[in-house]
This record gives sequence, structure tokens and C-alpha cells, in this order.
Amino acid sequence: MERLSNENFKQRELENCNFVKTILMLIVIFYHSFLFWGGSGWFTNNPALSGPGLGLMASWLGNIHIYAFTLVSGYIYAYIKYEKKKYDKFIPFTLNKTKRLLVPYLFVAICWVIPFCVYYLNYSVKGIFFDTFLGNSPSQLWFLVMIFVVFIMFDVLAKFFEKYDFWGAVVCIALYVFSIVGTKYLPNVFMIFKACSFAPLFWLGLKLRQKWSIIIRKIPALVFLVADIGIFLILRYVLVGEGLIFTIISTAGTFVLRVLGGLTAFVCLQKLADFLSSWKNNKFFTALSKYSMPMFLFHQQIIYISISLLNGAIHPYLHGILNFVISSAVSFAISFILMKFAPTRFLIGEKKSKSE
Repeated sequence: MERLSNENFKQRELENCNFVKTILMLIVIFYHSFLFWGGSGWFTNNPALSGPGLGLMASWLGNIHIYAFTLVSGYIYAYIKYEKKKYDKFIPFTLNKTKRLLVPYLFVAICWVIPFCVYYLNYSVKGIFFDTFLGNSPSQLWFLVMIFVVFIMFDVLAKFFEKYDFWGAVVCIALYVFSIVGTKYLPNVFMIFKACSFAPLFWLGLKLRQKWSIIIRKIPALVFLVADIGIFLILRYVLVGEGLIFTIISTAGTFVLRVLGGLTAFVCLQKLADFLSSWKNNKFFTALSKYSMPMFLFHQQIIYISISLLNGAIHPYLHGILNFVISSAVSFAISFILMKFAPTRFLIGEKKSKSE
């Protein structure tokens, strides 16, 4: 990458965040396309055919994609809040995030997620109320509630996090520990504990925008990638055991893996965006970028259908790829249609078009 002034570097990095977010959302769809073979009980049926390596790949991606997306959200928040001096009033900020996150949450949950959960996952009325309306486990929509809570927490403490690096890190680590303890004893209502566990990633993105990114990105992307894969494999195959010591080491290692995973994806995708600089003028990528968030809202239930129809009928690797292709194509088509009309665009949290 050619030498850039700090100002130009930060501007290009900010522009690249659009590329990063789009690829991350595609990675989420890819991850869910193969999660069926991860042994996590993600779907009601079990794989009719084993897929060696698919579960391992899904597990690795599971410690990267959403963590990186939260990091990017913190990065962009810092730019808007601290540099553009917007988000300066709490109530308008909260209303904005409600429209962008909670309105699509309720719309997609009621019209899309709940019917599929009843049909495929045998949800009861109690399960629907607890998992969806109390936000305890609302399928892929958990991310919307989680990031909403994170936004509110950070906006309340925005001046504190802007000024104090060390104590901000301490607070975020404390929130992470609180999430572990809270999840053990209490239900994760409205994703409060999940939000606490993601706070360190949002904070890291915020600090990257403020001062650290130009230093961090001097480290080769390969170093981050090798370190991330190495820690993942150590946690999965080496640090396995019972007892308090193993629990503490595993918990600390998981925290490091998630932070490193988010940072690795950010650095690697920024490098890729610099290398593929033509992405800004690519019509196909522009369309993907425009519809990536709505695609995220609808993709998972399409994978349910694909799994039900193809389980055991074709090789698992081909099945996973078809899950990705079908869910991406169908969710893109749904997003395209909903984005055509102002009322449905509002219901999926998208902004008004320039003509409106």
C-alpha cells in the first residue's frame, strides 16, 4: 500500500468499512450454510451424511464474523460521534437506532422467523414469547437486539470511553466477565448479557478509529491470521480438560480468540479492500452492499428449507455450497422487493431513498 498521510489513511479505511461489512454479512450466511454439520444442534434434524472438516470450519468462523461486525460498528460509531459531532442527543439517537434495529427485529420476527420456528423447530407459545418477544434466543435476529443494547450503553458512556483508554478497557472486560456470570444464572433477556460480552469488540473498534488503526495495520495480516488459527486450534484440541484451572484458561483463551478474530477479519478485509480497489465501481458488489443487511434478516430460514430438502441426497460439501447459493439468492430477491417500497423499506430498517 502506498504511503498515505494519517488523514488520507483514515479516510480510505473508513470507506473500506463498506466493503468489510458486506463481506462479513456474506460470511455469516456462509457460516450458517455449514453450521448444520457443526454438531451444535442448530437444526432439529441430524446430518444424514458426515462432512469432515465442515464443523471445524464453521466453529472457526463462529469466532470471527459477528465479532468483526461489532468491531466495525464501533469504528463507524466513533467516526460519527467524535469526528462528525453527530449522535449528540441521546433521545434522537435512541429513536434512530430503534427504527434501524428494533423495528426490523419485530417485523421480521413476526412475519418470517416465528412461522418457520413453529413449523421446523416446534416452538410453543411459551417458547415464542420467551425466545422472541423477550429476546432470549430469537434466531439470527439476536444480533439486532444485542447491537442496539451495545449502542445505548456506549452512547451513555461516550465521553468516558473517548477520554479514558485504560479504564475503558477495564470496564469492557468487567462487562465480559459479568456476561459469563449472568448467563450462568439468569436468562439472557433482551440480549443484555450478550451485549456485555460484545462490548470489548465495540470498544476496540472505537479505539481503532480514534488512534490505534494506523499502528495495528503495520502488522502483516498474515501474522493476525496465523495467530488466530493457532489459538483456535490450541483451544479446541490442546486446552481440553476439567476443573477450575482449565475453565479459567479456556474462558480467557476464548475471550482472546474472539477479540483477535474480530481484529483479524478487520485487518485482512481492509487489506483486501485496498487490493481490490475496483470494488467501489463494481455494480454487482454495490448491489450486494445495498442489500446485505436485509439478506442477513431473511437468510437463515431459507437454509432450513434447503437442509430439509437436500439432507442426505447429495454430498455434504455440495449441500453446504448450495445452502449458501440458494439462501443468498432468495434472500437477495426478498430484499430487492422489500426495498422497492417505502413502507417495507422502513420495516426492514433501511433509510428512505433520495427521491423520497
